[in-house]
Amino acid sequence: MKGFEDIMEELFDMLETKEVEEFSLLSQKIWTRRNDFVFKGAFTHPNMLMHHSLLLLQEFQQAPQGVYKLNWDASVDKLHCKVGVGAIIRDWEGSVIATLRINRDLYPDPLLAEELAALRAVIFYKDLGLKKVIVEGDALQVVKRIQKLEVDDTCFGMFISEIIETLASFDQWSVNHIGRDCNKAAHALSKDVLGVIDVMIDLEKFPQCIHSFVKAINKV
Repeated sequence: MKGFEDIMEELFDMLETKEVEEFSLLSQKIWTRRNDFVFKGAFTHPNMLMHHSLLLLQEFQQAPQGVYKLNWDASVDKLHCKVGVGAIIRDWEGSVIATLRINRDLYPDPLLAEELAALRAVIFYKDLGLKKVIVEGDALQVVKRIQKLEVDDTCFGMFISEIIETLASFDQWSVNHIGRDCNKAAHALSKDVLGVIDVMIDLEKFPQCIHSFVKAINKV
Protein backbone atom coordinates (compact mmCIF):
# COMPACT_ATOMS: atom_id res chain seq x y z
CA MET A 1 0.00 0.00 0.00
CA LYS A 2 1.37 3.39 -1.00
CA GLY A 3 2.15 5.91 1.69
CA PHE A 4 1.32 9.60 1.67
CA GLU A 5 4.81 10.61 0.52
CA ASP A 6 4.64 8.18 -2.42
CA ILE A 7 1.26 9.55 -3.49
CA MET A 8 2.49 13.14 -3.27
CA GLU A 9 5.64 12.33 -5.24
CA GLU A 10 3.56 10.81 -8.04
CA LEU A 11 1.21 13.79 -7.98
CA PHE A 12 4.04 16.31 -8.25
CA ASP A 13 5.52 14.39 -11.17
CA MET A 14 2.23 14.83 -13.03
CA LEU A 15 1.83 18.55 -12.33
CA GLU A 16 3.48 21.59 -13.88
CA THR A 17 5.74 23.73 -11.65
CA LYS A 18 3.10 26.46 -11.34
CA GLU A 19 0.48 23.91 -10.30
CA VAL A 20 2.82 22.49 -7.64
CA GLU A 21 3.38 26.00 -6.26
CA GLU A 22 -0.37 26.66 -6.13
CA PHE A 23 -1.04 23.29 -4.48
CA SER A 24 1.69 23.79 -1.87
CA LEU A 25 0.61 27.31 -0.94
CA LEU A 26 -3.06 26.36 -0.77
CA SER A 27 -2.25 23.34 1.44
CA GLN A 28 -0.39 25.60 3.84
CA LYS A 29 -3.32 28.03 3.88
CA ILE A 30 -5.78 25.20 4.58
CA TRP A 31 -3.69 24.05 7.55
CA THR A 32 -3.51 27.61 8.88
CA ARG A 33 -7.30 27.95 8.40
CA ARG A 34 -7.84 24.77 10.41
CA ASN A 35 -5.66 26.07 13.28
CA ASP A 36 -7.38 29.46 13.26
CA PHE A 37 -10.77 27.74 13.52
CA VAL A 38 -9.74 25.31 16.27
CA PHE A 39 -7.74 27.69 18.44
CA LYS A 40 -9.23 31.10 17.64
CA GLY A 41 -12.75 30.30 16.48
CA ALA A 42 -12.08 32.24 13.25
CA PHE A 43 -13.72 30.97 10.05
CA THR A 44 -12.41 31.72 6.56
CA HIS A 45 -14.63 30.94 3.58
CA PRO A 46 -12.97 28.47 1.14
CA ASN A 47 -13.42 30.90 -1.77
CA MET A 48 -11.49 33.57 0.13
CA LEU A 49 -8.82 31.02 0.96
CA MET A 50 -8.21 30.31 -2.72
CA HIS A 51 -8.35 34.00 -3.62
CA HIS A 52 -5.77 35.01 -1.01
CA SER A 53 -3.50 32.10 -1.94
CA LEU A 54 -3.40 33.05 -5.62
CA LEU A 55 -2.82 36.71 -4.77
CA LEU A 56 0.10 35.81 -2.52
CA LEU A 57 1.57 33.59 -5.22
CA GLN A 58 1.23 36.39 -7.77
CA GLU A 59 2.96 38.86 -5.44
CA PHE A 60 6.03 36.67 -5.23
CA GLN A 61 5.97 35.43 -8.82
CA GLN A 62 9.56 34.74 -9.75
CA ALA A 63 11.33 36.81 -12.37
CA PRO A 64 13.34 35.22 -15.20
CA GLN A 65 16.83 34.16 -14.19
CA GLY A 66 19.19 37.12 -14.01
CA VAL A 67 16.33 39.61 -13.62
CA TYR A 68 15.32 41.19 -10.32
CA LYS A 69 11.89 42.41 -9.24
CA LEU A 70 11.51 45.84 -7.68
CA ASN A 71 8.25 46.63 -5.91
CA TRP A 72 7.51 50.11 -4.62
CA ASP A 73 4.75 51.87 -2.72
CA ALA A 74 4.04 55.09 -0.83
CA SER A 75 2.12 55.99 2.32
CA VAL A 76 0.90 59.50 3.18
CA ASP A 77 0.64 61.18 6.58
CA LYS A 78 -1.59 64.15 5.77
CA LEU A 79 -1.60 65.47 9.34
CA HIS A 80 2.18 65.91 9.47
CA CYS A 81 2.75 66.41 5.70
CA LYS A 82 5.02 63.40 5.42
CA VAL A 83 5.43 60.66 2.83
CA GLY A 84 6.76 57.18 3.47
CA VAL A 85 8.57 55.39 0.63
CA GLY A 86 8.94 51.62 0.59
CA ALA A 87 10.77 49.41 -1.91
CA ILE A 88 11.77 45.76 -1.94
CA ILE A 89 14.09 43.94 -4.35
CA ARG A 90 13.85 40.17 -4.88
CA ASP A 91 15.90 37.92 -7.12
CA TRP A 92 14.62 35.32 -9.60
CA GLU A 93 14.34 32.75 -6.78
CA GLY A 94 12.14 35.06 -4.71
CA SER A 95 14.82 35.82 -2.11
CA VAL A 96 14.88 39.34 -0.66
CA ILE A 97 18.03 41.16 -1.77
CA ALA A 98 17.39 44.58 -0.31
CA THR A 99 14.73 46.88 1.10
CA LEU A 100 14.46 50.65 1.23
CA ARG A 101 12.47 52.86 3.60
CA ILE A 102 12.45 56.66 3.36
CA ASN A 103 10.56 59.28 5.35
CA ARG A 104 10.27 62.65 3.59
CA ASP A 105 8.55 65.98 4.24
CA LEU A 106 6.33 66.54 1.22
CA TYR A 107 2.94 67.95 0.29
CA PRO A 108 0.71 64.93 0.99
CA ASP A 109 -0.68 64.41 -2.51
CA PRO A 110 -1.12 60.64 -3.18
CA LEU A 111 -0.04 60.85 -6.84
CA LEU A 112 3.00 62.95 -6.01
CA ALA A 113 3.90 60.52 -3.24
CA GLU A 114 3.66 57.51 -5.55
CA GLU A 115 5.83 59.18 -8.18
CA LEU A 116 8.43 60.12 -5.58
CA ALA A 117 8.40 56.56 -4.29
CA ALA A 118 8.87 55.14 -7.78
CA LEU A 119 11.76 57.51 -8.44
CA ARG A 120 13.56 56.74 -5.18
CA ALA A 121 13.01 53.02 -5.77
CA VAL A 122 14.64 52.97 -9.23
CA ILE A 123 17.51 55.20 -8.04
CA PHE A 124 18.05 52.79 -5.14
CA TYR A 125 18.11 49.91 -7.60
CA LYS A 126 20.63 51.70 -9.83
CA ASP A 127 22.88 52.52 -6.86
CA LEU A 128 23.14 48.79 -6.13
CA GLY A 129 24.66 48.27 -9.58
CA LEU A 130 21.88 46.05 -10.88
CA LYS A 131 21.05 46.18 -14.59
CA LYS A 132 17.92 44.12 -15.30
CA VAL A 133 14.64 44.84 -13.54
CA ILE A 134 10.90 44.28 -13.50
CA VAL A 135 9.34 47.21 -11.66
CA GLU A 136 5.93 46.69 -10.05
CA GLY A 137 3.57 49.07 -8.31
CA ASP A 138 -0.13 49.42 -7.54
CA ALA A 139 -0.43 53.08 -8.63
CA LEU A 140 -2.04 52.55 -12.04
CA GLN A 141 -1.79 56.19 -13.14
CA VAL A 142 1.94 56.30 -12.40
CA VAL A 143 2.59 52.97 -14.13
CA LYS A 144 0.72 54.10 -17.26
CA ARG A 145 2.61 57.38 -17.46
CA ILE A 146 5.94 55.57 -17.24
CA GLN A 147 4.91 52.99 -19.83
CA LYS A 148 3.78 55.72 -22.23
CA LEU A 149 6.87 57.86 -21.50
CA GLU A 150 4.40 60.63 -20.63
CA VAL A 151 6.29 63.76 -19.51
CA ASP A 152 5.13 67.37 -18.99
CA ASP A 153 6.37 70.56 -17.30
CA THR A 154 4.55 70.00 -14.00
CA CYS A 155 6.18 68.67 -10.84
CA PHE A 156 4.51 65.34 -11.63
CA GLY A 157 6.07 65.29 -15.07
CA MET A 158 9.50 66.08 -13.62
CA PHE A 159 9.39 62.98 -11.44
CA ILE A 160 8.28 60.82 -14.36
CA SER A 161 11.08 62.26 -16.51
CA GLU A 162 13.69 61.31 -13.90
CA ILE A 163 12.19 57.84 -13.53
CA ILE A 164 12.34 57.23 -17.28
CA GLU A 165 15.89 58.59 -17.47
CA THR A 166 17.00 56.23 -14.70
CA LEU A 167 15.26 53.22 -16.25
CA ALA A 168 16.92 53.99 -19.59
CA SER A 169 20.31 53.38 -17.97
CA PHE A 170 19.43 49.71 -17.36
CA ASP A 171 20.16 46.91 -19.81
CA GLN A 172 16.59 45.62 -19.50
CA TRP A 173 13.51 46.99 -17.78
CA SER A 174 9.72 46.84 -17.70
CA VAL A 175 7.06 48.41 -15.51
CA ASN A 176 3.91 46.52 -14.55
CA HIS A 177 0.77 47.35 -12.60
CA ILE A 178 -0.29 44.96 -9.84
CA GLY A 179 -3.16 45.00 -7.35
CA ARG A 180 -2.73 46.31 -3.82
CA ASP A 181 -3.10 42.82 -2.41
CA CYS A 182 -0.03 41.83 -4.42
CA ASN A 183 2.06 44.74 -3.15
CA LYS A 184 1.70 44.32 0.60
CA ALA A 185 5.40 44.05 1.43
CA ALA A 186 6.26 47.36 -0.24
CA HIS A 187 3.23 49.01 1.38
CA ALA A 188 4.21 47.73 4.82
CA LEU A 189 7.68 49.22 4.34
CA SER A 190 6.28 52.61 3.32
CA LYS A 191 3.88 52.69 6.25
CA ASP A 192 6.45 51.53 8.80
CA VAL A 193 8.90 54.31 7.97
CA LEU A 194 6.41 57.11 8.72
CA GLY A 195 7.41 56.76 12.38
CA VAL A 196 11.13 56.93 11.58
CA ILE A 197 13.43 59.76 10.53
CA ASP A 198 15.36 59.78 7.24
CA VAL A 199 16.46 56.62 5.37
CA MET A 200 16.69 52.94 6.31
CA ILE A 201 18.34 50.35 4.03
CA ASP A 202 18.59 46.61 4.64
CA LEU A 203 20.76 44.41 2.42
CA GLU A 204 20.27 40.63 2.11
CA LYS A 205 17.85 40.70 5.03
CA PHE A 206 14.44 42.19 5.67
CA PRO A 207 12.93 44.27 8.49
CA GLN A 208 10.41 42.97 10.98
CA CYS A 209 7.49 44.80 9.37
CA ILE A 210 7.48 42.44 6.35
CA HIS A 211 8.40 39.17 8.08
CA SER A 212 4.88 37.78 7.76
CA PHE A 213 4.75 38.40 3.98
CA VAL A 214 8.18 36.93 3.28
CA LYS A 215 7.76 33.93 5.59
CA ALA A 216 4.38 33.07 4.06
CA ILE A 217 5.82 32.60 0.60
CA ASN A 218 8.95 30.85 1.90
CA LYS A 219 6.69 28.05 3.13
CA VAL A 220 5.66 27.22 -0.45
